[in-house]
Amino acid sequence: MTNQTEITIYENAPTTGLGYGVYTATIAAQNDTVTLSNFDTLIDGAVIKLEDNSALTFTLATNVVTVTSSVTDEKVLIIMVGI
Repeated sequence: MTNQTEITIYENAPTTGLGYGVYTATIAAQNDTVTLSNFDTLIDGAVIKLEDNSALTFTLATNVVTVTSSVTDEKVLIIMVGI
């Protein structure tokens, strides 16, 4: 499990209430994480493999997205909503 660096495409970081963001990252292996530091708590979102537009499974813990699908060096799109 490695924390991967995200590239921000768009972000409306929460100052009060909900915020959202769109990011890309390269996930090297299953259970890699991406930490979205402008959020305190992620509520929901999607992780999409850009190669074939398939949805990947993930879990959320505070502001960390963990990709639980079995992938190897996949570029993904991450769309998240949080506070």
